[in-house]
Amino acid sequence: MARLAKYPSNKKTSNLYEIKTGKEVGRWRWDVRLVKQDGSVYRKAGTKGTESEARKARDAAFTDFNVKGGRASAGYTVKEWCELCLETLFTEQKPTTKYAYGHWLKTRVYNRIGAVKLDQLTPENLQMLWTELQSDGEGASVALRTRVALNACLTLAVRNGHIDRHIGRLTTLKKSHAPIADHEGDTPGKRILTTKEQQDLLKQAEGTIMYMPILLGLKFGLRLGECLGLHWKDVDFAKQVIRVRGQVQRIYGKGKEITTLKTENSVRQLPIPASVLDDLKQACERSKATECAIVCPNSIGTLMTPQEAAVKFKRIAKDAKVNREDKKGDATHHDLRATFLSFLANVANDGHGVRPSVLMRLAGHSKIDTTMRFYVRATESDLEEAMAFIQ
Repeated sequence: MARLAKYPSNKKTSNLYEIKTGKEVGRWRWDVRLVKQDGSVYRKAGTKGTESEARKARDAAFTDFNVKGGRASAGYTVKEWCELCLETLFTEQKPTTKYAYGHWLKTRVYNRIGAVKLDQLTPENLQMLWTELQSDGEGASVALRTRVALNACLTLAVRNGHIDRHIGRLTTLKKSHAPIADHEGDTPGKRILTTKEQQDLLKQAEGTIMYMPILLGLKFGLRLGECLGLHWKDVDFAKQVIRVRGQVQRIYGKGKEITTLKTENSVRQLPIPASVLDDLKQACERSKATECAIVCPNSIGTLMTPQEAAVKFKRIAKDAKVNREDKKGDATHHDLRATFLSFLANVANDGHGVRPSVLMRLAGHSKIDTTMRFYVRATESDLEEAMAFIQ
């Protein structure tokens, strides 16, 4: 049966990577090693000037392999193939991504279509799966995540010749429409906290281990994992900046670790606002007394996972009456990031706002579109202020 052989062990980014040393530095290397049905090895490799050229050459080698008889005749079931992808074939995904893929596949796919043969899977099977997930109250978010995980496996199935076409791309998710608001002032999307809600949240968190994660979210727009991965050595009081260089994630089979950030742009240096400087200095002094190097530790002075912190945040938000009893529109720590960026975009600089390029850098995004589309929101007061100009 055709299968992917082991990729070069000394390369971190699978069979497609940029050459960092030697005479060909800056060029892109591609390397394909596969095993044919008869047990012989199919091997092709080369270098190209750009990533896209190297990717095309690599994919052409996969196609050539399939045409020349490397294709497997005995089909996997959907479950068998997905398990093989998770255990062996996924080489470009981070451990946390593979863990997330495994969760959605095990809980949403295996019990529904896991026994179906891979080469007998049809677009209708998948479309029924998405419809079932959405009609069961799972929501578009769960269906989307499940679809991404399964499509990643189907991409490798096409590449390895187990199926002729990527049937996952022939399906669509049902578009969800914004619900009618049950409360005055409810708006779709991320929750933007008012100034009073921010103050209430900080006051409620004062003296708890969640004070610093909430402060960093509101005043710097840090992601929760970034807050928890911040060490005091990353806070430079002399230059009055903090350096965001890692994040805490819970990795399946390993526990909590500090890992690399989402993208290269996420690694950033942020000036410390004067209003926050004293808070940080006082927290640093308290940490020195307990010899704790972490800015946002748990109750015993070690790393806290985002999952643990998210639960604690909800309790504080409820006690501060930021979240309602009916749990509709509950604020999350990630909403603090949106609140930070929306304030800078709509209110800062005497209402003129901060340039989108600056917001993108502060957020650590690779594209301005991500910042403006998903994080910046207009609040009710912003709308009222705008309409006041109408004569």
